[in-house]
Amino acid sequence: MRKGFPLIKTLISIALVLFSFTATYTQNTDSLLLLTQSDDQQIRAEAYASLGNNRNLPASERLAYAQKSLEIAMELEDKSAEAYANYIAGSAHTDAGAYDKAVSCLQNAITLYDALNDQKMKARSLDVLGRTYFYLRQPDKSLEMMEKSNAIKLASGDPHEIAWSNIGLGNVHAIMGNLDEALELFLESQKILEKLNETENISKVYNNIGNIYFAKGEMNKVLPYRLKALELDRAANDERQIAFKTYNMAEYYLAVNEAGKALPYLEESINLAEKLQDKELKLDNLKLFTEYCILINDHNQALEYFKKSFLLSEELFSSELSEQVSEMQALFETEQAIKEKQISELNLAKSEEEKNVLLLLFLVAVLVIGIFVFIYHQKKKFNILLKAQVKQKTLELEEANAELKNNVELLVKAKEKAEESDRLKSAFLANMSHEVRTPMNGILGFTKLLLEPDLSSEEKESYINIVHKSGQRMLNTVNVIVEMSKIEAGLVEVHEKETDFNKHAQGILDLFRAEAENKGLKISAEQLLPEDSRILTTDPHKLDTILTNLIKNAIKYTSKGSITLKCYKKGSEIECAIEDTGIGISKNRHKAIFEHFTQADIEDKNAYEGIGLGLSVCKAYVEMLGGKIRLESEEGKGSVFYFTLPYPH
Repeated sequence: MRKGFPLIKTLISIALVLFSFTATYTQNTDSLLLLTQSDDQQIRAEAYASLGNNRNLPASERLAYAQKSLEIAMELEDKSAEAYANYIAGSAHTDAGAYDKAVSCLQNAITLYDALNDQKMKARSLDVLGRTYFYLRQPDKSLEMMEKSNAIKLASGDPHEIAWSNIGLGNVHAIMGNLDEALELFLESQKILEKLNETENISKVYNNIGNIYFAKGEMNKVLPYRLKALELDRAANDERQIAFKTYNMAEYYLAVNEAGKALPYLEESINLAEKLQDKELKLDNLKLFTEYCILINDHNQALEYFKKSFLLSEELFSSELSEQVSEMQALFETEQAIKEKQISELNLAKSEEEKNVLLLLFLVAVLVIGIFVFIYHQKKKFNILLKAQVKQKTLELEEANAELKNNVELLVKAKEKAEESDRLKSAFLANMSHEVRTPMNGILGFTKLLLEPDLSSEEKESYINIVHKSGQRMLNTVNVIVEMSKIEAGLVEVHEKETDFNKHAQGILDLFRAEAENKGLKISAEQLLPEDSRILTTDPHKLDTILTNLIKNAIKYTSKGSITLKCYKKGSEIECAIEDTGIGISKNRHKAIFEHFTQADIEDKNAYEGIGLGLSVCKAYVEMLGGKIRLESEEGKGSVFYFTLPYPH
């Protein structure tokens, strides 16, 4: 298997597909929509429920149908229908990535099925709840829900349920990395389902088996199972399963270095993920697109997909979401008490909403008529002015043609600048690849060595330290890229407060003192702000980041001599200088080093570690705080970085 597909990534991919086995009840959508117009409330509730459980529909539509079913069920006081409506709403919320709402709906369903003593549907609700907790990165909760479901299914004695019990247990083993145990359970489920002629569900089992072989690196056994699974899902026209299976096909072809065969599957999978509003699957496809672009050496496009996947990952897995779900259990009983009140208010608002809809339709009709009248008059004016405009445009084109002749030199310069930008991006991608792969290779290599049985305690401690340092290095690289992405997206805010500048500056120097002395460098503050001027209003976090990056940069590029910090108050601002005796920077690179992904010499074969974002972050933060940053340096004669911050009287 290629290095781009490590085992942990494969296990996560398996889990995302393995947990997609919620039972699907599919009927003709048009026929069901007709049933929703029936006078029989029970028939309408069942029709809405069936539509809500149709996983070929977008999640937003499924949620709307589930809500309609729930409203009718509560009007009829039908607890079974109410439980089922909560179950399908929870499943739809999970597919849409609204995990907090999914947890609430599924807990309601489990409580109702307990009261109804419907163990089969309780087990299915537990399955979906376990899948939801898995997406929330709460494996203990996920395992607890799956074990409860597993126990119920095994006790049923039903071959179909036993097959799914084996699948559920196999899922847990797959997530835990016990691939041989998972494979044995999936193969047993295959035998049962083939005997029962369960064509829809057997496709999922085929895919699970293919995924296990993929994780084990037995690539010659993967393709037959994945192809059979995809063929069955296409026959059933199950768009959600087709989306998962085409993702897996693309993953396989990238793993065996056949990028051309991977692309059609990638495009089909991400289009279906968009249609089904499945953000998790979209994120996985963005990561695969990054791998694909790197494989075909399209580094510019790889960088774009890399940024998109980072932003979507932050959206999906924010810490706030996990905190909200932790509060759901406490809110659960309170929500039950106020539910009847909410339904009555909903009925009152419904009639008002219908009036608003009619009024809105009337306003839209008036607006459309007005637009047509406006277009008619504008067209008349356009015809009158057309000849004059054509003449004017002809003159403008003649002037533009004359101007173009004088801009040849500018175009040549622009071309050179574009070529330099391309070299910068190529250098960044190569550097980023090195910065990510080097610590990852260290982690994988020394983790493997830790499994050796004859290691001494000293060797184990040494290897663990190397793994820790490699992980820290990779985390720092990712943090800098994410921070720069936030800055470019305008998501970074300034939080000003009174700050003791001297205390922060001295603290940063003390933090790096040991590192500098280990290189034989002298590090000191030659001059700090006077006592009556040391307090200024600024963002202390951004101030620390600026000082940290500049001092770290000075240590990095200085092999002997000293690093000195000087600070002065000049009228309505302060100016700080970080001076080093390092390698210096040629004058033609002074502006470039403040650009993204740029070091002093991008073609230096002995380039230092880093991805060239530190000074870009410094420049962005200084300007956010109302200051400026500049550089004085000559190659071989050291460097001085100056930055200013406002200091109002």
